[in-house]
Amino acid sequence: MTEPTRRTLLCGTVAICTFAAGCLDDASLASSDDNGADTDDTDDTDDTDDTDGNADGDDATVPNDTANGEDDAYESVSFSHADVPTEPEATILSSATRAERWLDAREFADASPTEFVADTDFADSALLALEADAPRLDYELALESVTLEHDEGRPRLVVEASVTETADGMGATQLVTVGQLVRATADGEPVTSATVTIVDSSGRKHRSTLAVDAASESASGSDRDSR
Repeated sequence: MTEPTRRTLLCGTVAICTFAAGCLDDASLASSDDNGADTDDTDDTDDTDDTDGNADGDDATVPNDTANGEDDAYESVSFSHADVPTEPEATILSSATRAERWLDAREFADASPTEFVADTDFADSALLALEADAPRLDYELALESVTLEHDEGRPRLVVEASVTETADGMGATQLVTVGQLVRATADGEPVTSATVTIVDSSGRKHRSTLAVDAASESASGSDRDSR
């Protein structure tokens, strides 16, 4: 048997080393590919988490009262006039006659309240007039909530409103009355009572309970609380 020469042994050693190095390179590439796949999976997971976060944010949004059935059908129109009340007032206008008298006692900046009253069918709807004083012309009486509750089967309107500064915040200093006309419609009996809370421009709460005497078509504030 022919003995291998020193050169043959060296060549064989180099070939083995080259093969081993090739294996190591392949293993390194495979490891890198695996790591890259893991990174991609992590990115996909992050994207999914972001989507879930947005969905949770949407779900966390408090549904509006109408969707919950807490608010019944109502419409409103804002108004202002120069006859400033001594404190916030609320009045139930349960008939066209009462509404016309209420309109005649005030000079409005535009015809919106008059048109709103004219479009009201008092056979199945009632109007609630809210008024409060404001220190500047850039203030308004904003409705916070309007809910129709049923007290012993009779509908009762529960309203919260507050005197707030409008977005522009640029109005002349002048005492003025700001208000809202709220038209509420209930299935069955018309609205004949209301509980109203108005927060004035200084942050004081004024709460009143109103009831309508159907026989005399008059409304009275049975309770009044200013804090």
